[in-house]
Amino acid sequence: MQPATTSLVEFKLATAGASTISFGQINTIMRNLDELTATAKEVFTTAPGWPKMTLRGGNAIDDYRESPPFDHALDHPSDENLERYHWGVGYLDPESWRFYLPILIEYSLRNRREGSSMVIDATLNSLRPPDTTPPKFSSLTQQQEMIIKEFLDIIAFDEESSFKEEAMQVIEEYWCPEAIYRPKTEQVVDGKPPEAPQPPR
Repeated sequence: MQPATTSLVEFKLATAGASTISFGQINTIMRNLDELTATAKEVFTTAPGWPKMTLRGGNAIDDYRESPPFDHALDHPSDENLERYHWGVGYLDPESWRFYLPILIEYSLRNRREGSSMVIDATLNSLRPPDTTPPKFSSLTQQQEMIIKEFLDIIAFDEESSFKEEAMQVIEEYWCPEAIYRPKTEQVVDGKPPEAPQPPR
């Protein structure tokens, strides 16, 4: 039985280990979507405040404009603002990306059967290689990686998901043990993994 003081992700990591859990099976960990979103908020918890780059700010940069200063009302991460400023996802620095990721995960899970969503497209694209500089992917903890894998598993294998192909591509590129563009851990030398192959542009 899971200890009351241990999160579900921590419990699975301690008893099984992230490397032993395969896609298509990972959905047995936390199929309850409310639990997944709650755990995502828990493991992506950051210091109080707002990120250095907001979605509105990133969206402005995409439009070749200066990033505006933070505004509590205009930058509230409501569904409306996620949909309005989705282009900003691609301009988030690692810390800001980790701030928004549980919000984007929660939105994507709720709307995965809705047909088309630029927010979900932007979220999935942010999980595709190559990694950024400074790096986003290597800044993740093991728990955070587990949340991302569970999220992708649901989007890819829910029969009614409208984003199955896109999510499967993301998984194959980076988030499964034999991912095409993920550095192989067994090849790590002096604590540094080799550079991963880069996907074609």
